[in-house]
Amino acid sequence: MTDALFRLYTRDILRLAGSISRVGTLDDADGAATRTSRLCGSSMTVEIAVADGRIADYAQRIQACAFGQASAALFAEAAPGRSAAEIEAGRARIETFLKGGAAPEGVWSAFERLEPVREVTARHGAVLLPFETTLAAFQAAA
Repeated sequence: MTDALFRLYTRDILRLAGSISRVGTLDDADGAATRTSRLCGSSMTVEIAVADGRIADYAQRIQACAFGQASAALFAEAAPGRSAAEIEAGRARIETFLKGGAAPEGVWSAFERLEPVREVTARHGAVLLPFETTLAAFQAAA
């Protein structure tokens, strides 16, 4: 690994990657989906229980780089209580941030911690994977 790439894996990102919550499956899932990032091969499965159009419960299984794992950890904290529209808006906001836009605000503000990944476009898909997989799980639940 080059020194430049090594510097991207900050202590904060590595801590996040090691702190993923909501890992496993749901007994009462309304929707489930599996997605793989085309560029880096990160893979994720999400199961959701939905009540009143919002995530009532959330479970995930992920095989990804540290950036993808860190994103999954942040997402698992923010996802409960969110609607599909809120997840879609969050996905758009994080994608804009990754491409050099302003830091995310509100419920997604913790994703600012992933600022180093902006330099590695091949890992943007891993960061967006929790959003995309959850949106697919919402479609499966419909």
